[in-house]
Amino acid sequence: MKALVKGKGLTVLWRGLGPTLWRDVPFSGLYWAGFEIIKSRLQSDSSPLPPLAPITTSFIAGALSGTMSALVTQPFDVLKTRRQVFTPSPDCSPAALTHRASTLPLAMHVIKTEGWGALFAGVVPRCGKVAPACGLMIACYEGVGKYLAGEK
Repeated sequence: MKALVKGKGLTVLWRGLGPTLWRDVPFSGLYWAGFEIIKSRLQSDSSPLPPLAPITTSFIAGALSGTMSALVTQPFDVLKTRRQVFTPSPDCSPAALTHRASTLPLAMHVIKTEGWGALFAGVVPRCGKVAPACGLMIACYEGVGKYLAGEK
């Protein structure tokens, strides 16, 4: 890290911060709003599913909401990675990696040089990670909360 800072300057430690915020802030808002909507629909009398245990409901709502949030914010995850990576992958243009523009001009550059699909590279593995992670996180959170509150 010392050599990296010496060669590229202290600001290299914050490389990718802009796209990370563009990814994480909307992800959180979409996740929590989606979680509450899905959870309430799963718990409603008009749900097509039979009544589920609270932990199961939380897991399903968290996994679905996390997946939808990941799909919407995937372009910013790609841009974050492009800003942080120093060596190009086979499918990534070197110009997009070294482009010094802010997030939106970088996105336009990627679209122009590689097409819209490049902004969704890796979406399947990301959703494959995010769905169970979000489901487990919220199920554990709500389960521990109920346990600490003395609920069954």
